[in-house]
Order: sequence, then C-alpha cells, then structure tokens
Amino acid sequence: MNAERWRSLSQPVLGSGWRYAKTLAYRVPVGWNLHGLLAEDSAARAPDFYLWVVRMPLFVPTDVIDLSWSERFGGSSRVFEPEGTEAAQAVATAAEEVIEQSSDEALRLPPPGGADNVGMQEARGYALLLEGNPSGALEVLGRVLRYEPEYEWDQAIADRARQIKSMVEQNRTSDALSVLETWRSKSLTALGMSDK
Repeated sequence: MNAERWRSLSQPVLGSGWRYAKTLAYRVPVGWNLHGLLAEDSAARAPDFYLWVVRMPLFVPTDVIDLSWSERFGGSSRVFEPEGTEAAQAVATAAEEVIEQSSDEALRLPPPGGADNVGMQEARGYALLLEGNPSGALEVLGRVLRYEPEYEWDQAIADRARQIKSMVEQNRTSDALSVLETWRSKSLTALGMSDK
C-alpha cells in the first residue's frame, strides 16, 4: 500500500493528534517512544495489507521502523482489503489501542510474547536511566556488554551501551541523558517525523 492510499484510508478515521511518515501514522506529540499504526503490504495477498500497532523506543538510534515491540492487529496472519469497510473499522479499533498505549507513559516497552534480545535489553537499560533508576540501568547495560558481538549492528549496540554505562559510572548521568535526547532527535529526523 502506498502512502497516499494509506492516508486516504486512515485519515478520515484517525482525526487529529496524528501525523504521517509514509505508511506510518503516528501519535503526536511524540515522547521517548513512538506509538502509531503501520500499513504493510501482503506479498501473498496483494493488495491486502497487514495493520501493525507500532511501539518503538526512539532513544535507541535508528533510521528504520523497528517492529520488535509491535504487534500485527488481528493476529500475525490477518490481512485487510484496502477497499473494504472492514479495513476502516480495523484502523479505528487499532487507533484506540494506540491512543491507550501512548497515554501510558511507560518508558520500558514490553516485548510481545515476552521475547527478549540484546537490542531490547539495551533499550530497557536506557529506559531505566530515563525513569531515574541509574543502578538498574547499570545492571541491565552490564548484561548487554556480556553479550559477545558478532556483527556490525551488535557491535554498535555494545559501543552505545558502553558509552552510557561509563557516563553513569562516572556520575555523569545528565550527560548520558543528553546523549539519549540527541539519539531521540536523530531518530525522529532519520524517520522523517516531527515530534509535534
């Protein structure tokens, strides 16, 4: 589904408080976490699409929508026909879920189904720091650093975790928080989003 088609389907249903970045509709104002709806084409059943309820931390640097904390609305294999009234109803119902989640203010996003990985632990460590729990952040970031990186992406995780952990250990928590804010701003820019 292209961005124009997604907007024409979702905009009448969503109303105010939403902005668009391609096939992502997201809640504003944007905090530390992104909350929104994403339309993803179904390769097997075009022009049908999957509808994602998106949750994602922005304080971990990114230039892509990471669906690790997100879930497909209606189940993992449920698709919607863009022209049907069922799709508009699904968008409306999923939007209510997004609005409820975005009002929660929780910084630590639980992974769907309890699945966890080193990237999620990195985000959890930073969220603990943002919540004012530096000792919890140090413990979780220590776990991240026990993971042996094999690829460029997981080396980047280790490097970031080491940087933040070192700042906190040196009682430079405000500097670490400034780094997280910088990463959030860069993520928003890279994703073509505005926080207002």
